[in-house]
Amino acid sequence: MKKITSILALACFSTFAIAQSQRFELYEEFSGENCDPCAATNPGFNAVLQQYNNVTKIAAIKYESPIPSSAGPASLYGQDMADVNTRNTYYANTAAPEGWFDGYFQPDTSGQAYQGWPGILQQYNIDTASKVNSPFTFTITHSFSPMYDSVFVHLVVTASMNYTANGALYLRLALVEAQIHLAAPTGSNGEKDFYNTMRKMIPSALGTALAGTWTNGQSSTFDFAVKIPAYIYDKEQIAFVGFIQSDGDKAVQQAALSSPIPMVLDAGVKSVYNIPSVQCSLNYTAMDTIYNFGTTTLTSCTINYSLDAGTTMTQAWTGSIPAGGTAVVTLPVATTVPGAHSLKVWTTLPNGLTDYNPGNDAASIRFTVEGASGVAPLVQGFGTAPFPPTGWAIVTDPPSPNGWTRSTSCGSFGVASALGAAKVDFNGLGNGTVTYMYLHNLDLSGSATTAALTFDVAYAPLAANQYDQLDVELSTDCGVSWNNVYSKSGSGLATAPADNTTFFVPTAAQWRTEAVNLNTFAGQTNVLMRFTGTSGQGNNLFIDNINLSNSQLGISEHNLQNNLSVFPNPFTDNVQVAFNLLKADNVKMTLYNMMGQMVYSADQGLFPAGASTINFNGSQLSGGMYFMTITSGDYTVSRKVTVSK
Repeated sequence: MKKITSILALACFSTFAIAQSQRFELYEEFSGENCDPCAATNPGFNAVLQQYNNVTKIAAIKYESPIPSSAGPASLYGQDMADVNTRNTYYANTAAPEGWFDGYFQPDTSGQAYQGWPGILQQYNIDTASKVNSPFTFTITHSFSPMYDSVFVHLVVTASMNYTANGALYLRLALVEAQIHLAAPTGSNGEKDFYNTMRKMIPSALGTALAGTWTNGQSSTFDFAVKIPAYIYDKEQIAFVGFIQSDGDKAVQQAALSSPIPMVLDAGVKSVYNIPSVQCSLNYTAMDTIYNFGTTTLTSCTINYSLDAGTTMTQAWTGSIPAGGTAVVTLPVATTVPGAHSLKVWTTLPNGLTDYNPGNDAASIRFTVEGASGVAPLVQGFGTAPFPPTGWAIVTDPPSPNGWTRSTSCGSFGVASALGAAKVDFNGLGNGTVTYMYLHNLDLSGSATTAALTFDVAYAPLAANQYDQLDVELSTDCGVSWNNVYSKSGSGLATAPADNTTFFVPTAAQWRTEAVNLNTFAGQTNVLMRFTGTSGQGNNLFIDNINLSNSQLGISEHNLQNNLSVFPNPFTDNVQVAFNLLKADNVKMTLYNMMGQMVYSADQGLFPAGASTINFNGSQLSGGMYFMTITSGDYTVSRKVTVSK
């Protein structure tokens, strides 16, 4: 018993001599606005940082870097290049996304330590590192100046044990914006939402030198007056992350966070809604949600709104919104014209006073108004810009840059002259995310009884049990209700084997032509069609060569194989058209200009089964782009051709 008591006494003495300080961790991520892997990695990385009680364990600083290239002077990187470059140089970093956990290590589940890709950060890593005691306690607080043009930062560093640094010891302080939500991407990777982004190092990226040796209980305080940079988007998102770093081994000994604080008086628009993404009516009635970001009850403000950056209209609002509360405002009925539009709504003069934080005042909504119906036939490839084509619209819910886009890496059946296809990156979309590609309004009244759709598709699942899905839906009431006419997913959609090692790009042999009977919609004058992709977080999907006509399709079997080729393309006078038939049949050739007007049509005669060619002289055609269709029986294949004059 006496021996045990002695051991306990020794343990108590040791705890008293070497105090215990809970470690607050730091993760520094190097990302890039032109970095595609960064856009794919960051959502998952952000989720890990926010889950459970990690906000009490770890802070993040994200440096938007010129990797693989600079996004330009107006980008996040361009707004503070010097500090970003200094931190990249400090770690000799050349990659993105790349990260340093507490200065030099990223622990994995085996207990090994290394620096590396932020996507591998797991809860285990955070929990393990938080158990490593720190030699310091560290606190940060900040407050605004009366005019909200400066911030005062107060820091206290206290040694909780005797400590000697490995090399020079520095206190480093970063002004970060906790959240940045932009209307448009700052770079080529499509990112519009950024978290914990470094905006300025205080007083510089070098930091403030500290004593190299500390005794238990020794304390130092630091105060900084920081002028808020003009490029800060939202002052209420300003936070400060500080860290104590020994340059000999780059280890971060302790970190601290001063979270964003609300302003006294601050109003803004949280959202604009009540306008369909695609609508046929020229009239619209927008609604917006006013949010009180401040700590004082909001009793009045001015609501401003502008369509397509045109004339600013105003509407006075009065009421009572407590701190953190909202109110819904309905704007007057407005009228516009067909086409794509953007409506911006913002507040000014909260309680009749100056709003010192305009960064959170505004919200916008984008929508497309359908014009007069385009007359079938519709022939659309994606070999040329713009994308989406004129009168079309892309809507992804929730918004993402990985919805429908135009890929120039392939074209249907490998036709080099028509390089380009519509693409969905299912792997880059959240599970269940839906992306729509709306065609312009269609007039199918040219035939009272028959209508048909064909398109080319290419898709490889990520795994055998992957369930990405493609649907084709039509509406005759401008989107109030939808009729599904085509639906395939997983292996039923696949045109190539499952591939979990590469991002799928189809070869010429990895395409399939789909044929859809639309007879029930024949005779309708206003038909809205959309291609709908639903993500199972699998691989890439491509579609090309969309053809919609007022002709009947033999769905179960067709004679004309979809390997139509045109050479040369572009051509001046003579061109050779090659195709295949399953059986002997009569063939007809038709050309349409870009307005959908037929400029040439002629029966070409009877052709045998197998490969055949037609030599066509287009000397009578004017220079420009055309759609060439070859018809055999009840099946038509089209290609976009260019006449060069």
